[in-house]
Amino acid sequence: MNLRSIVLLFAVCFLLSNAFAAISGQEALAFASKNNYFLQGNEIAEISPNVKITHNSKAYWAVSIVSGDSLTGLIPVSVDSASIPSKNTDRKKIIETAYYLRSHDQIKRNALQYDQWVFSSLNSKRMDELATKLKSESSLDLTTIESELTDYPALLGILEEIKQDIESMHPKATALASELSATSSFESNFYNNPDTSDLETLKAKFENAFGKITVLEQEKTAYLLDVDELLQGIAQTGLAIETKQSLGALANAPQREIAFVSGLSNSSANLKDSLLGSFDTALSRSQTLADDLETRIKRNNSYAVLYGQDNDIIEKTSASSLEGLVGLVLSDEYQPYWKNQEELAGMRDSWQKAEAYFKNGNFETAVSFAAKTKKSALKVHEDGFTEPDTMLDTDFLITMAVLIIILLIILYAVKNRKKLFSLVSEPEEEPLEFD
Repeated sequence: MNLRSIVLLFAVCFLLSNAFAAISGQEALAFASKNNYFLQGNEIAEISPNVKITHNSKAYWAVSIVSGDSLTGLIPVSVDSASIPSKNTDRKKIIETAYYLRSHDQIKRNALQYDQWVFSSLNSKRMDELATKLKSESSLDLTTIESELTDYPALLGILEEIKQDIESMHPKATALASELSATSSFESNFYNNPDTSDLETLKAKFENAFGKITVLEQEKTAYLLDVDELLQGIAQTGLAIETKQSLGALANAPQREIAFVSGLSNSSANLKDSLLGSFDTALSRSQTLADDLETRIKRNNSYAVLYGQDNDIIEKTSASSLEGLVGLVLSDEYQPYWKNQEELAGMRDSWQKAEAYFKNGNFETAVSFAAKTKKSALKVHEDGFTEPDTMLDTDFLITMAVLIIILLIILYAVKNRKKLFSLVSEPEEEPLEFD
């Protein structure tokens, strides 16, 4: 095997190892909802959006936390290591993109339902056709009209304005056709392969396309006003009726294309506020959700310290967690017999405070008191019992006491049997005497 083959084999193995190391969406879901303690109350977790989000060349799953119909949290989970980004700025950016994708999905589905999603290849094609028609057919028609209106300079002036309208609309229609196509392609790629660095670019493309639609609609309106003025002017000329009708038909705006521009403009107006507004909402909500995630991480870490498995405790005691060790030390079976009762009292106080602070959401303080609790609990356990060799079981002591009482009763009964017998025996009857 030559060197080139070895290098190629190594590269393939490296790629395969990375592929197998990557976690699935279900594994990310388990990390957030089962392996840790990020959820509260009736919250449930789901992978939404169901696509990996790239941030700084690394891929993440977005685990959405919902309660009822409300989104209450978002947890970015690294595909490489099943972990949460350490930097809050990274979390916030991933959360912003995930939140936007959730909103975008709903907005697009609603728009498609009512045929108002303007960013499609079909709309791009139809806009390109409009540009072609403005360039060719309209110019030919206007030339024919001009030849019939040589005696009407005022109408020729209006006709010139219409030519300028068309000359201005043509490049704008061409540019809009290109913009719709590019935006549609970029949006589709972003939706399927989102990258946090592309979010602002997508917003800019939407804004640019909406702006071009608005300008074209304004120029269409000006064009229609000039056409209407020309038609009225033709109607007032001394030309033959047939000529007026012919010129009117040539001068009239192309109805199909004008209706398309109007429809595109209406759809754009309905879509613009919700679509662009979703970017602003995602930005503002990302800060709130990032703060919420920070709290969830602190709660998770605190919960693990108080109630999670503790290898140090497992190694030194028969308990598996701090909660378990505290329960062991304070159990009725052992509590009275620990040698270090002073340390035990301190442990009880620290544990009560740790749990109280945890319930109140003061997780850092809870961890501090949990550390004190652990130190005291281990000390109590290490110091052991007062008299471990003679310590008796409580149930045994009770049994012995009952037996002693029974024995005393029996001894008393034996010693005083005559008295007891006389108390229970009947008195003898005296014989009857007869005179």
